[in-house]
Amino acid sequence: MSEGISEEKASAASAALRISGLDVDYVAERGSTRVLSGVELELPQGKILGLVGESGSGKSTTIRAALRLLGGNARVRGSVEVCGADVYGSSPGELRKLRAEQVALIQQDPHNSLNPVRRIGPSMCERLVRVRGVDRAMALDKAETMLAAVGIRNPGRCLSQFPHQLSGGMLQRVVIAAGLMADPRLILADEATSALDVSTQAEVLGLIAEQQRSRNLAVLFVTHDLHLAASMCDTVTVMYGGRVVESLAGRDLFDTAEDPYTRGLLQATPILGGTR
Repeated sequence: MSEGISEEKASAASAALRISGLDVDYVAERGSTRVLSGVELELPQGKILGLVGESGSGKSTTIRAALRLLGGNARVRGSVEVCGADVYGSSPGELRKLRAEQVALIQQDPHNSLNPVRRIGPSMCERLVRVRGVDRAMALDKAETMLAAVGIRNPGRCLSQFPHQLSGGMLQRVVIAAGLMADPRLILADEATSALDVSTQAEVLGLIAEQQRSRNLAVLFVTHDLHLAASMCDTVTVMYGGRVVESLAGRDLFDTAEDPYTRGLLQATPILGGTR
């Protein structure tokens, strides 16, 4: 019995993200709307968890709830732990520190992640300078190193450019580099490649996978692409109507899915040049 309890505690300690019994309601004058119901997720350190489902199934809301980024009209019940910290039990200062040091959020449109009137360098360095008190020159040196690590060919020049001067693929690389500046343990990627063309998608996905392996990151990866989820993710969790309907090993997604909704998604997935 004690051995089993020890293993359970070790699992909890190694989880970069744990969500238990998460309910979210949006409250308005005429009543409330339930958008998440009883969501359960666990993402171990060093693993990739794919979150799939149709638009409106609750994927992005789950990510925003995990960082306590929902609007003031949201009513949240349940528990969320990020890197061992109780997100909804943390003070504003503790939460700010957690977001700044432990988590990187990569959104669908990189243009929404950067201030359009600020150069890339100051945008990338803001977290280190303001939250950690790192010297600005040292932060710029690290930013240049991180841009090189994500495949920007002339990182020094990139630091002096504005977001509108970069292509979508380069801008998404900048956002990934900015997220890695504080050496986070957890990456939340909310359809981070869906706004990119196919070839650029492949490059950015390869980059995320490379950084995940080399840095032992935990990645929560939201996507509509079931083939991508199956090939890239250790575990795939399927959501429908604000609920988790099934969780499977990525390699088993197409062969062992049992829930009717999951099977329907898989059958609707197009295959080029053949049939299932």
